[in-house]
Amino acid sequence: MSNRNNNIVLSIGIMTFNHGAFISKFLISIFNQKVNFNYEVVVVDDASTDNTTNILKEFKNDYPDKIKLFLNENNMGVIHNAILLSENCKGKYLSFMDGDDYWIYVDKLQEQVDFLESHNDYTGCFHDAQIISTNPSNTDSKLYEKQHFNEHSSYSSLNRYYTDFLPKYLINRNIIPTASLIFRQIDLTKFLNDFNDIKLSLNWAVHLFIIKGSKFRYIDKQWSAYNDHPDGVSKKYKYSEFINTNIKVLNRFKSIKEFKKLRSELYRSLSREYKFLYHCTKQQRFPFMAILNYIRCYSIFCLYKLFGI
Repeated sequence: MSNRNNNIVLSIGIMTFNHGAFISKFLISIFNQKVNFNYEVVVVDDASTDNTTNILKEFKNDYPDKIKLFLNENNMGVIHNAILLSENCKGKYLSFMDGDDYWIYVDKLQEQVDFLESHNDYTGCFHDAQIISTNPSNTDSKLYEKQHFNEHSSYSSLNRYYTDFLPKYLINRNIIPTASLIFRQIDLTKFLNDFNDIKLSLNWAVHLFIIKGSKFRYIDKQWSAYNDHPDGVSKKYKYSEFINTNIKVLNRFKSIKEFKKLRSELYRSLSREYKFLYHCTKQQRFPFMAILNYIRCYSIFCLYKLFGI
């Protein structure tokens, strides 16, 4: 059954948790957009313990016809919240966001929707993003020090983007800024249920599912900003946990029909992840499984390339 509401062109889905320091700036950046179409803002707050909920309620009072607000009584986690957004976003196009990013160009939505309206062969379009890094001010910040973006000021300085952005580029972890992507309506519920054990790198996995069998258009403009701060969810985990999740995601996509013809790229990406895992674990006593898996995956990649598979 279709999830569409023909009156809504764009649904902006936001997941937030303890984003009181950021959420006002983000919501203001939404309502400052200049558009000639109808849109909705669907927000799921995962039982925040700071002032996020109060801020959301104030915006809901100011924009009652624009905002759908879901306030979880208990912390339900990213998969539950992503499914809730997917089921309640009714627009022709979707944009899924985190509550600590924001947009910096007032014509962003209009230009991206206009592009998708006139280019049916693209599933979505995205753009570059600024990286706003916050230096840690507390002593318990070792994970942040290892995982924040340091001297990088944009996503394009970390990733290789192409005007026609194909699935093979995303497989190799050229990461799309979450706040930049607008894509055509798609039912993500089954996919999210099938990936309900993936807690990290979920945005990457979702983007892979959306782009399957198609392509995105990349716009070489910095139209949004990513807040790289110590309280971000991704800063709470060890780098090795992300790598192991990336490996799990890549192995899952090997069984998805549209990715079977991209097996060489999947194995190349897997070999790279195992190489990273080796470097993360080489101080431990038994890192040999990581290096063995690296050799195995890289060998399979070479065979696929040799025989043109």
